[in-house]
Amino acid sequence: MIYRNYLYLFVFTLFLTLFTVQMSVEASSSYIEVHQGELTVYDNSSGKLVEVGSLTKGQVFPLKSKYGNWHKISFGGKDGFIWASGTSELSKTSVKNLNNGKYSDSQDYFKATKELEVYDNSSGSLEKMGALSKDIKYPIVSDYGNWYRILFADRIGYVNKSGVEIPFTTADKYLRMNVDKAPIYDNSSGKLVKVGTLERGQVYPRVSDYGNWHRIQYNSGYGYVWKEATTPVHNPVLPSESKSQYSESKNSLVTTRDTSIYDNTSGSLVKFAEIEKANEYSIVSDYGNWYRILLADRIGYVSKLNVEVLYGDEKKQGIVNVTNNLNVRNGPGSENGIIGSLSNGENVQIAGESGDWYIIDYQNGIGYIHSAYVNLYNNERKVVVIDAGHGGSDPGAVAFNAKEKDLVFKVALLVAEQMRDTNIEIVLTRDGDYFIPLSDRANIANGINADLFISIHANAAGSTAAVGIETFWDDSYSAAKSKELASITQAQLLKKLGLRNRGVKQSGFNVIRNSKMPSVLLELGFMTNYGELQKMLTKEFQEDSAEAIKESIDLYFSTN
Repeated sequence: MIYRNYLYLFVFTLFLTLFTVQMSVEASSSYIEVHQGELTVYDNSSGKLVEVGSLTKGQVFPLKSKYGNWHKISFGGKDGFIWASGTSELSKTSVKNLNNGKYSDSQDYFKATKELEVYDNSSGSLEKMGALSKDIKYPIVSDYGNWYRILFADRIGYVNKSGVEIPFTTADKYLRMNVDKAPIYDNSSGKLVKVGTLERGQVYPRVSDYGNWHRIQYNSGYGYVWKEATTPVHNPVLPSESKSQYSESKNSLVTTRDTSIYDNTSGSLVKFAEIEKANEYSIVSDYGNWYRILLADRIGYVSKLNVEVLYGDEKKQGIVNVTNNLNVRNGPGSENGIIGSLSNGENVQIAGESGDWYIIDYQNGIGYIHSAYVNLYNNERKVVVIDAGHGGSDPGAVAFNAKEKDLVFKVALLVAEQMRDTNIEIVLTRDGDYFIPLSDRANIANGINADLFISIHANAAGSTAAVGIETFWDDSYSAAKSKELASITQAQLLKKLGLRNRGVKQSGFNVIRNSKMPSVLLELGFMTNYGELQKMLTKEFQEDSAEAIKESIDLYFSTN
């Protein structure tokens, strides 16, 4: 009996000791100073101790709690454990880079590719305060040039990017390029062929993961980018992303030199890619002196000076108009050799363009003739330029916290959407919230020889009582046709919207004065009248406005 009582007492005492050792208690001191060289930090989340890093001798860190013979610290968004005997406790510290809630971990993380030193930079020079073990994954606070900012035992630390890799998951939809001129490869032939490059610091949507590669949208298929040169990006703001807003036409371009691709959503040109010389690429649409394309599902612009265009199945027909013969050359430019000639009145089939020169089908091959000496036959397909007024730094009319630029852009997009499957091509002067000078808007229409130009606006007045719709035309070019278009459009807007009729008027607004085709400027209603503005802000009003514009275009072309 006595033996049994001693046994019970021993078991109870052992249980109590083990419980005490494992129980975490509130720390009486706030900080610990490391006095053992490179004190190991362990992770215990798996149920066993795993080495994840180390603390440098002489460094001071916040103490989270005591844990028997161990100290608990914050480490990588979890708890880390260090041997208490390797430290001394402090009640206060003069350390400058304590976090104290200033930063928090992002959802991004890296993997250390080697034992990775962590530095304090609060003094203006790098001072080592510890290290991370090779192959551990660690959360990132933020990017910092060639470094990542992290929280290291609740101190602000920095690790060099050369010692890490950023893993991608199948859920990651965007990548950031971290090297200059990263190659894009085409694999459609069964082998990798370099076709272009992507720019450092730019963000791109990716189609899918492909082993050590990213698959991106390129031309009418895929391009491949080496994954090691990139990092994932979560929820980026990427205004130039197409998201099915545009689709490729049957026309294509061929680069005559290494050609830059620009993003124009900010209102200024920013290079985000390059296509190498002698590559064929699908065109989305014409844009004045540029072609619009899609690369990595971003809307890009290519200068016409650097490309030839091939019409695909949509070849144009023309007739030679010269006094004598027209020389056919083996390249675009009078410096190129003459391979034949055409007579006045001779028909030609135009396969493409290269600057001011047409590429024609000629003697079982191609030839080049100057476009000035060819009259094009009228093709069935029409081109209409839709100009959303203002944009970017120019909000247009502003009333009751609403901006004209936003309202008219929504209507312009709806017009393009409603006419997507018709034989009328819609070209938008702007496809985002940025400013285009007035003269450039007319130049876009003139440059592509558009059939119509329609500028969409909303009105404003000093009096809040002003209401109604009005349509303007100018007599500088195509006066009779412009007036006819204005009358048709005003009638359709009144029919759809039911607002007051302010009439069809002649006025020399810049965009219609300088457009060389029939052109009108629409004022859809008064933003300064609260009641009318509330109607204008509705989806129904905007869709009805777009439908009225579409029907006006259809009616005009039915008789012209």
